[in-house]
Amino acid sequence: MMTERPSTDATTGGASFSVHVDPPWLLHLAGELDLASAPTLERALEAPIEQGGVIGLDVAELTFMDSTGIKVLVHARRLLGERGRVVLFEPTSAVRRVIQICGLHEMFDLEDAPVALNDAPSG
Repeated sequence: MMTERPSTDATTGGASFSVHVDPPWLLHLAGELDLASAPTLERALEAPIEQGGVIGLDVAELTFMDSTGIKVLVHARRLLGERGRVVLFEPTSAVRRVIQICGLHEMFDLEDAPVALNDAPSG
């Protein structure tokens, strides 16, 4: 059973964004990931990127993602390099579409159902 760590919340212009972290690096994203909230995700990704391995992002409750959010995800993946990968769990059709339109579907593992990080594809 996962234990929830403290969350990070950002409220901007009526939109909110939150990141809840469960060990060993499953981040639950909720709300809108945009220019105002991207720094919150960047801070939450610092430790997982430093450690390496699989970083899971549960994006089922992510309602919006703009190019700034994509930039954060791409930057995280590039910093991980061969030391790990990023798995997006339960992407909404909107998030999946943004990833595909940007040609990033090969950069991230997309999973329709949540799985334990140890069972995530080694892609």
